[in-house]
Amino acid sequence: MLQRQQETFDEALKLFLKDYETESRGENRDLAFAYASLEAVCMIKLARRYGLKYEGDHPLIPAALL
Repeated sequence: MLQRQQETFDEALKLFLKDYETESRGENRDLAFAYASLEAVCMIKLARRYGLKYEGDHPLIPAALL
């Protein structure tokens, strides 16, 4: 059963980005994916499709891709 819970999505995205930032500052800092999280963009697009919202502004989530 699909549950549309905004708070759960917000928390999951926050935790994902926290881990992603840690990796992007480490040994991956010279790679392209250290500057944009395509996974997070996909999560947001999927969440929007199911009626959830993303109103944040995060450096790893380019507005042009949303």
